[in-house]
Amino acid sequence: MLFPLLAGVVGFLSLIFLIICLDIIRHKPARSHTRKSLVSQYLFGLFCRILGPLGMLKFKRQSKSSEALQDKLLLSILSQNRETLYAQHHELSDGNILSKDQYVTNQPLTSYQNFENYVSKIIDGEKNILTKEDPVYLATTSGTTGKAKLYPITPTNKKKIVKAALAMMHRHHKVYSSLKRVWQFRIFSAFRYTDAGLPIGGLALHMAQPYPYNVVPNTITKIHTEFAAFYVQALFVLQEPELAYIDGFSSCLMYSFFKFLEANYLQICDDIATGTLSGKLDIDQDIRNELIANLRPNPSRANFVREQLELGSAGLAKRLWPELEYAHLSTSAGMKLSADFLKKSYLRDVKLFSVGHGASETFVGYQIEEELESEVFTMLPDGTSFLEFIPVEHSYQEQPRTLYMNQVHFRIICWFVTVTYNFKHQRNINFKSYDILPAQNRGANDKIM
Repeated sequence: MLFPLLAGVVGFLSLIFLIICLDIIRHKPARSHTRKSLVSQYLFGLFCRILGPLGMLKFKRQSKSSEALQDKLLLSILSQNRETLYAQHHELSDGNILSKDQYVTNQPLTSYQNFENYVSKIIDGEKNILTKEDPVYLATTSGTTGKAKLYPITPTNKKKIVKAALAMMHRHHKVYSSLKRVWQFRIFSAFRYTDAGLPIGGLALHMAQPYPYNVVPNTITKIHTEFAAFYVQALFVLQEPELAYIDGFSSCLMYSFFKFLEANYLQICDDIATGTLSGKLDIDQDIRNELIANLRPNPSRANFVREQLELGSAGLAKRLWPELEYAHLSTSAGMKLSADFLKKSYLRDVKLFSVGHGASETFVGYQIEEELESEVFTMLPDGTSFLEFIPVEHSYQEQPRTLYMNQVHFRIICWFVTVTYNFKHQRNINFKSYDILPAQNRGANDKIM
């Protein structure tokens, strides 16, 4: 009895292995893949194709109950944090807020200046200030609306962001339909720390993990200066001819990279030709040795790259990497100007897309249109924030009447007001948006526009 059972299991597993091998061959993987990079990229693409649609179905189901989910989210945030110092100072500790209307009536709109002193207490290591949970990170904003701000990130907030990422995987199934190479373009800045040991940095840096299939070795995470990081990324990505997808995140940073490339390509091409790393690059010797171990002399590729750079910026990426189809970059709000320039120049004929809309303050919504390059986003009803909105024409008022998610109409121009898992209780005015759409009461076949 045991032998036939084992034989059946072995036969089944062998069949699955054969199917996977044939599927990998069908995708025509890049020749530069290692076994680890090939298998990990294939598995991630498989997860995107399986889990992404499930996450999107859940998101669309939630969008039909956006008002109820937002109400529940607000009361949950208030309940979890009623014992904090902020709650005690603002009549939120007795649990008497039972509805969003009651909350909005009793709590005025605020800005970052209203709770900057509370953040200072968190920096000093005090507990139970804005959040019942101990923060694990202080996320810095980019400073596009003034001085950079600090937002405490809690474990609950991180879990919410990770859960939200499941629906984002739906947008990646197209870009991972190939097994050509992927370039994860990031600058892994060094964390700063408070005296109490709490790390400080960008939220994307904290949440991002280096891909095991990145065309650039993960040694890049040890390089924290922009010049050295740009140089090393350029060196490795330029020597790869079979690039299909750029995961670049920041359009501004991507634009800066291409400008850097135009200024330094001669030295970079010399390194590609010789399989070495410029001695002028200021990095530790251990890091240098790790990088050099992954380099091979390639004079023909160096000549090709040099020729393409000398032809100018228009369509440069597509000339360097003919199989490049997609670039994931932030294309809205403060990134729009850089994104538009990239579309017209370096990334001409490459499909730019963004999976979501948000900032360090909060994550707001997904891009779920059939058209991958759409810049229309649909709000997330069960995410990290209870959202209110101020129409711009009312923004001059000191305490304007706000709209709830289910009251926002198509293409309204507004300011966000958030009550988040970062800043509990605060009706905090955040950033302006022109392209966020309500996720309210849609039928299963309704077009989300």
